[in-house]
Amino acid sequence: MAPSYANIFMGRLERNLLLKAPFRPLSWLRFIDDIEMKWVECLDRLEEFISFANSFHQSIKFTVEISDSENIFLDTTSTLIGGKIEFNLHTKPTDSHLYLMPTSCHPPHTFKGVPKGLATRIRRICSSSALYQKESDLLKSHLCKRGYKANTVQTAIDEMAEHDRQDLLRYKQKDNISRVPLVTTYHPVLKNLNSILKQNLPILHSNKRMVEVFKEPPLAAYRRKWEDMTVVVIDHNPRWTDTQRKSKEKFWMHRLKSFRPIGINKLNDFTRMNVN
Repeated sequence: MAPSYANIFMGRLERNLLLKAPFRPLSWLRFIDDIEMKWVECLDRLEEFISFANSFHQSIKFTVEISDSENIFLDTTSTLIGGKIEFNLHTKPTDSHLYLMPTSCHPPHTFKGVPKGLATRIRRICSSSALYQKESDLLKSHLCKRGYKANTVQTAIDEMAEHDRQDLLRYKQKDNISRVPLVTTYHPVLKNLNSILKQNLPILHSNKRMVEVFKEPPLAAYRRKWEDMTVVVIDHNPRWTDTQRKSKEKFWMHRLKSFRPIGINKLNDFTRMNVN
């Protein structure tokens, strides 16, 4: 819900700000709290506008990057070179590239989609083959460090290199999926569930009513097991009694809709709750 609330707040803020500003930009584009604007007035008026924006709200302050040849917005860098605009992937210095590890408890198809999805993103953004190759080499390095096989990543990169960038940028109408979903909590023993459903579809089709309901095999959809994923860390206070620590643990476990913790770590500076 946090992005939705932030979007509502920033929407109201920008509306009031632009109405009351002494000068206005030629264009103003915003995604939640990331803003891109074009300015055609003099630099003094731009500085006055920035000063006004940073004094408009007591707790909202904008960081500003100004350039007449390069523009960074979200994950894209656009650069004016020889009268043409070149697009490249923008990565924040704080990005640690902690992609989903293949050893984590997720369905196998999830890991197959990670290299392809990331390679598709790079192919859409990079406007030249040279830039795509450079960024995809970095992607391969990051994914291999996370445990992905080099040949799997390279296959996804090579596949995307064959696609025309304009085709990837073109919006494609999504088909309505009429398959009945089977929603269940994921466990590694269920990794072949979709194949099992497909193989046993004739059993459902032996009933006339089921033929109408299940024209296609049911679609297995997985949800994660919350109590296995939740690890809560509470500040340790040496003056707390065991009863006080347990009370705080139970409060947070209840609030996060997880199970009661087992044991209390008294040795470290934090009380960590481990859940079965």
